[in-house]
Amino acid sequence: MRRLTILWLLSGCFLVAATGESSQPTGEEVVAWTRLNQLRTDYRRGQIVILESIRSGGVRLREGTWARSAKGKIKQTIPPPVLLNPTLSLAAGKILDLGTKLPEAALLDASQTLREVAYPDPTGALVLMARDAPDIITAYARACTVVIRITETKRSPVIELAGHEACLPTWQEIGVAVRSSSSGTSLCIVLGKGPDMYRAGGVVYRDGNRNGQYDAGEGVAGVVAKVFGQSATTGPSGAWQVATRQSSESLILSIDGNTQFRPLTNGMKNVLVDWNAPGADIVKRIDQLIIEAEKAPADTDKRTMAQASLLLAARLLSLDDARAARVKALTEPVFYRYETTREKILETMGESVTDATKLITARRKEWGGAMPEFFKEAAALPKLREAVASCCRMEPAAATKQGLAIQAQLTKAMASSVEPAFLVLYRDWYDQIATHLSSDAAAEAKEQKN
Repeated sequence: MRRLTILWLLSGCFLVAATGESSQPTGEEVVAWTRLNQLRTDYRRGQIVILESIRSGGVRLREGTWARSAKGKIKQTIPPPVLLNPTLSLAAGKILDLGTKLPEAALLDASQTLREVAYPDPTGALVLMARDAPDIITAYARACTVVIRITETKRSPVIELAGHEACLPTWQEIGVAVRSSSSGTSLCIVLGKGPDMYRAGGVVYRDGNRNGQYDAGEGVAGVVAKVFGQSATTGPSGAWQVATRQSSESLILSIDGNTQFRPLTNGMKNVLVDWNAPGADIVKRIDQLIIEAEKAPADTDKRTMAQASLLLAARLLSLDDARAARVKALTEPVFYRYETTREKILETMGESVTDATKLITARRKEWGGAMPEFFKEAAALPKLREAVASCCRMEPAAATKQGLAIQAQLTKAMASSVEPAFLVLYRDWYDQIATHLSSDAAAEAKEQKN
């Protein structure tokens, strides 16, 4: 089963604005926050959304410019994710509402606005902004590709972009504001350093499209988070946040009687928690499978099939603690057998399509009629892998049509996958194609350097 994702931060804080406005972010604001955190903590994957926006024409920037701007900013040491801060979000909203425009090739001085909202470090902030984009993803990509600095050199000017500046470990907290109108979607992101406090936050969501990340409309409302002696309840976007000067030994998330308990390291001040929580219909199905596994006669094929079905159904879920314990106990007799089967299937990815298909078929026979959906998905892997490899052997310009078609196929496969390891393959293959289609950017950067 996939566990609750917990990311430990180095520093940062939340300061709730003393206003009558709600501190709950919207779904689109949470999208911008999560995408920027992905860019900071997993740059290879995080930049894909920006490269795709450049290729589609949503962002007017050469891919080579984006690649060169990363030099010196993207380091081997991964910076911490940034936490939502309602005060910074209030400042971001004011910047948008005042019609503020970004200066050309320079950082926006937002110190006056930050003083107005009583942010403790009004001179130390980074602003990313885009106006009138067709959607939130394009707005985010445009905000990341704003030119903030141009340095003249003997060879050629060095262009620095806001998205790479946002990846520096200096920034510890974030405020986001989104405004929609007939002209499009406008976005403002404000990054700050933040004073020293105990704080926690995250987002609870249901990954409907199974792309492994939060999207607008996936938030789960009504989840109660208890930490640092305080509690917070998620709104429609699924986001929650707590700030205090009191430490805590544990964090608890609960909804509809389902609870997740997580111990915290003593003295840990900053915690970011995202929970991909299963829906009521999925929980009901798991409960039914638990009953079937419990009732099936011991040491029979029927028992094995029931256990395997329960194991497979629960693998992609982050269940509450009580159900997770029952599932673990019931599926333990088939767990290692399943793990061995899965690993053997993954090993076939190094074989030819014909040989891999034969090996997968043999494994399927060993299980009798158990897990038909698992083996159906596994049987499709060799040809899909070969299609990806074939695309990546082509010249990038000639591979565009085929690559986009395969990416669509991979997206469909992700939506119906039953095995986490297969999902990882799909995402890696998707990224391989995206990287290959943009590989002309690296060639262009090298050519200009020479």
